[in-house]
Amino acid sequence: MLPIGMVAVSWALLGLRQALSFAPYVLLLSLSLPFWADIVPALVSIASAVVGTWVRWFGMTALIEGNSITLPYGRLLIADGCSGIRYFAISILLAMMMSILNDYRWKGWILTLTAAALIGLFANWIRITILVFVAYQSDMQSPLLTDHELMGWIVYGAFIIPALYFSPVHKRTAQSAPAQQGMKVKKTGVVAVVAAIAVGPFALTASQLAISSSPTWTVAIPELESMQNSDLPLPISLPDTLDEEVWRSGSLWISLAQTQKQNPADKLVPYLPPLYDDSTWQIEERLAQGLALYRNILTRKRVLMAQWYQVDDRKGWSYREAKLLQIPAILGGENRFALVTLQMRCRDRDCQEAISRIKADMSQVDQKLKPSG
Repeated sequence: MLPIGMVAVSWALLGLRQALSFAPYVLLLSLSLPFWADIVPALVSIASAVVGTWVRWFGMTALIEGNSITLPYGRLLIADGCSGIRYFAISILLAMMMSILNDYRWKGWILTLTAAALIGLFANWIRITILVFVAYQSDMQSPLLTDHELMGWIVYGAFIIPALYFSPVHKRTAQSAPAQQGMKVKKTGVVAVVAAIAVGPFALTASQLAISSSPTWTVAIPELESMQNSDLPLPISLPDTLDEEVWRSGSLWISLAQTQKQNPADKLVPYLPPLYDDSTWQIEERLAQGLALYRNILTRKRVLMAQWYQVDDRKGWSYREAKLLQIPAILGGENRFALVTLQMRCRDRDCQEAISRIKADMSQVDQKLKPSG
């Protein structure tokens, strides 16, 4: 809310025209927003494709499967930490500061941000390629493979320092300095800002007072066999705050992990770690909303997994969507959250029959998700 609040307050106090002068600083503060984490999977995919191509150009003997690079003496995984998001974010920060100090217009902003983003990504691709080359030449024995933090920053510095040194500098003069204009604060704006500040705590307090115990969910499908999480075709990792039940009905596996918000200080949608081991399982194809085909790179087995997030009566298909849905849910005094997972193994050669069945099962389980008792 920091960038949004800055725009809203300046608009209320000074008017829209003056508020627009804060746009560069709002963009700078946007680096604090959590949506940057959402681009990590895309950066991993891009890095995997680029590094895989470069490895082929060098003629190395390697099996490249998505973000996994298998060498004769071991396997390297391009995980989230290798996405380059740190170098990317720092490059964007430096580019924003440079644009602000040079009083760039939109064209200058776009060119500077684009160049900085490419430098950060390219430096990360070079870093990963160096690690693959070292692993290949040392038969996976080099200590650099386990401690490459410093090496990464050296590679990044070799790109970003010359870029900063040779970047254009616009020196301000009396003629080019922005004119200082008198800013008149609106009295009605002050009232609006004070009212806006009071609304948030009032609404939050009212919603927390409405928290009460609710019946837990269960899947009302007959002849379900109780199982364990470890029995799932693709085991999922869940925090201790979630109470999980696992059932099996023929070839269909159902996991229902749920919790209730009891303490006003607790979050309705808890923090969820990565739900599966991405060093072993990879997404082969996204088939529909909430449904994806996973492949084990060691055993070659394939599993269909459908997931959705139930925030009381609201349904979200992603964790980010669930976090947004908790806002109206909390304000409405709702306190239940659940992660519903359906899994089904594919045949060795064909998944079409399993895809049709699990889509039908998704609809059935959604309809049969009822309060227990």
